[in-house]
Amino acid sequence: MSRRAQLVVMARQPRFGMGKRRLAAGCGERAAWRFQRDNLALLVRRLGHDPRWQLRLALVPDAVRAPVPAARRLPRHVQCRGDLGQRILAELCPHPPGLPAAPRLVIGGDIAGVHAVHIARALRALRSHDWVIGPAEDGGFWLIGASGRHPRPPDFTGIAWGTDTACAAVLERLPGRHAFADRLFDVDEADDFLRWRRAG
Repeated sequence: MSRRAQLVVMARQPRFGMGKRRLAAGCGERAAWRFQRDNLALLVRRLGHDPRWQLRLALVPDAVRAPVPAARRLPRHVQCRGDLGQRILAELCPHPPGLPAAPRLVIGGDIAGVHAVHIARALRALRSHDWVIGPAEDGGFWLIGASGRHPRPPDFTGIAWGTDTACAAVLERLPGRHAFADRLFDVDEADDFLRWRRAG
């Protein structure tokens, strides 16, 4: 079994009028759609061809077509049904308990400023820890990763996703040892969008 690390980007197909509702309320539908499309394309260009991991896309509502042209040759699949916790765990721990697995990282498609160096540091942390989590500035998290060595997946039932306590709540559920990745910001509000545009 290959031990090549897997990097999964969970994202929505960029479609006008769908997704990023808080951003659309503050900046308009066009800005929200352009952010989803352009940031996902940027992630694919930055992370899609690094030999240290394989990039995969977990999409909603479908994976029939590539969400951006740069992703046409990347493996992609539809996210499972369920709440955010169930969907994250399906990507993070896809193998039956007890089977060896490669290190696996899961990130969102709306995180700004992600570069290969951030992913590489998170993977290095998994050499000596069971889990790694990348906190977001708003109290959530932008990355979560599993070493593949821990036999028991965590229970994410009842976590208040999208709140400023989400990261802390997830940390309480992780069995074994965890490490922190870099702290970044996601784009949910108009101020976040302006910051993303300024950063280029």
